Amino acid sequence: MTNTCDCRFARDYAAQFPDSVPLTSIYSRGDGVVWWEACRIDYARCVEVTGSHVGLACNRHAYRVIADALAEAPEAARRA
Repeated sequence: MTNTCDCRFARDYAAQFPDSVPLTSIYSRGDGVVWWEACRIDYARCVEVTGSHVGLACNRHAYRVIADALAEAPEAARRA
């Protein structure tokens, strides 16, 4: 993906996030790889958990946030 790429993925990635899709951003100040401030998105439900970058893959708090977000998702979004 470059600045001149016009493939569908690049167009979709650059497009505005759809209002009809709820977005949850999970971040950790102790990530160590990703700048946590970049994860705070105005139009998202932003949830801070503790842990490292790799550790988030098996973080029980992150999985709880994911489960809550999926449980709250509209029926149409769950079927997509």
